[in-house]
Amino acid sequence: MQEQGQEVRHESSAVEGILSRLASLESDMDRLALSIEDDKKRLVVLVDKEIESLREKVISLANAEAERVMKNARAEAEVESSRIVQEGEHASNAIREKISKSSSKAVEMLVDRILSV
Repeated sequence: MQEQGQEVRHESSAVEGILSRLASLESDMDRLALSIEDDKKRLVVLVDKEIESLREKVISLANAEAERVMKNARAEAEVESSRIVQEGEHASNAIREKISKSSSKAVEMLVDRILSV
């Protein structure tokens, strides 16, 4: 009987040891799960910050590219404008020369007409 009592105590002690280890393991698993959740949250925050940083970089690059395109377009427009102004001045000068050369003829024709009436 005494042997059975010792055996029951030994088995009881072994069961208590197993239960204690299981409780410890469960506690470790709970801490690990919390740690994983915290890591997920930190990762989400880090990803959000990286996304925002990349968004700002993309916007900055797009603005720089738009500014470059506008500067080039403005320069091309100024060159074209200068060319048009030069062509206009050249045409205006040519007309003035023709008018100047023809003015004496026009006066003669007018005088002839007036005199012939």
